[in-house]
Amino acid sequence: MKKIFVVSPKQNKFQTIFAAHMAVALSGAFKTALVETSPKNDALQMFLAKRCHEGLKKNIDLSVPAYFKFEKNIFKNLEEEYAFLVADAQNFENIESCDVLVVMASDDQDIEALANQNGAFANMIWAAKKNRAKTGKDAFKCVVLPYQNLDIRKLEQTLPMMGYVIGPKWEKNQIFIDGFQTGVTALDKNLPAFKKEFRADDFFARRNLKKIIEFIC
Repeated sequence: MKKIFVVSPKQNKFQTIFAAHMAVALSGAFKTALVETSPKNDALQMFLAKRCHEGLKKNIDLSVPAYFKFEKNIFKNLEEEYAFLVADAQNFENIESCDVLVVMASDDQDIEALANQNGAFANMIWAAKKNRAKTGKDAFKCVVLPYQNLDIRKLEQTLPMMGYVIGPKWEKNQIFIDGFQTGVTALDKNLPAFKKEFRADDFFARRNLKKIIEFIC
């Protein structure tokens, strides 16, 4: 199993939206688990419920990842059953359990937090890597997904020290937000039931998401 945790320095809603879209995309070809880590949040559960409802309404089989709420030992318990696990890491606990840490950088403040070698976020990354090393595992890969139009030059200067990898830019496409609201993603728009709803933005969103997933996985 490859465990992918999605975080952001400020823990904004876009990390949840990305985690949902990524899990759906992976579930089309692999057995995938989607984990909601915050006990007070049920956004991912609602997203999947809407997705199941849409599939039943249109009488089509939409790919749906298995949903889990975080509990003790959940990552270990799911290892043998699933090929991928995607977690919306709303807190930074258990980060050492991941194989890939995906960091959503949405604005200049996020870039500052990531570039600061002595900052809280960097310290959290290092602590998680140390905890992982204690178990004899290799360090996890840390992929930063900057939003489009962000100036990342300051971040690029610290890459050798911080161990980050810069991934493709995450486009601020309304399609991602709309899909999270309806349960229907841009990847579904190639199905006959959604052909009439297909727009140019769906094409660009789908291309963006596929490029990111190929880079991460």
